Amino acid sequence: MEFTTARMPPPPGRLLKRAPWIGDWPDDIRELVVDVQAFGIGDGVTGPYFRMRLDAASNGWIYEVGSQIPIDGRWHQIALPLNPLWTDTEAEANGWVLIPGTGEFSWAEVMASLSYLIFAVEGVSADEWAGFDNIGRDCGLFADNFESGTTDAWSSSMP
Repeated sequence: MEFTTARMPPPPGRLLKRAPWIGDWPDDIRELVVDVQAFGIGDGVTGPYFRMRLDAASNGWIYEVGSQIPIDGRWHQIALPLNPLWTDTEAEANGWVLIPGTGEFSWAEVMASLSYLIFAVEGVSADEWAGFDNIGRDCGLFADNFESGTTDAWSSSMP
């Protein structure tokens, strides 16, 4: 299962607005937060995996949380470290892995022009899947869940 905010054509009669998750990320972000819930029958889902790519042809960077989320009817909040100013070495030291292969880009290149933010999980047995909600990025002085789908929801918060 994957969720992405890649560029999509606008719906009929609407202007295309830039998705809040693509482009050049602000320098003061320190983590990405998301709620995950497992659904289906079985033992739950593993992962979750978070992947950032510069474009459709590149492999990008991936972060694996490495836990199992049970099917328990609850949302589980996951926070992962993220700093657009990291070097490749610093990103790797914080759990991010550059996926080898075609289209390898540095951490800085991806953060400066992010085109794909992908969330994925793997089912443990047969029929499991997950929902993702309340995706946010925390930068200490400001927090934004982008519930409205725009950047108009910025609000100040204390770190």
